[in-house]
Amino acid sequence: MRLNTIINGSKLSLEIRPDEFLVETLRRYGYIGVKQGCDTGSCGVCTIHLNGKAVLSCVLLCAKAEGGEITTIEGV
Repeated sequence: MRLNTIINGSKLSLEIRPDEFLVETLRRYGYIGVKQGCDTGSCGVCTIHLNGKAVLSCVLLCAKAEGGEITTIEGV
């Protein structure tokens, strides 16, 4: 499955699994500023911006970010 998105201003098409969370994908593709903490959405260390809104990437399936614009701490 492919995720077509913009990450920190770069248009990308990434290979993902249907059950994969966004934090896993971002870290696998080198965005290590996105930290993996609780995996339940309670600590907030995985926070990114998706289309200008803060979201918790550990509880967001990658498919939900299709066509969106992601900003990680590397892009701030």
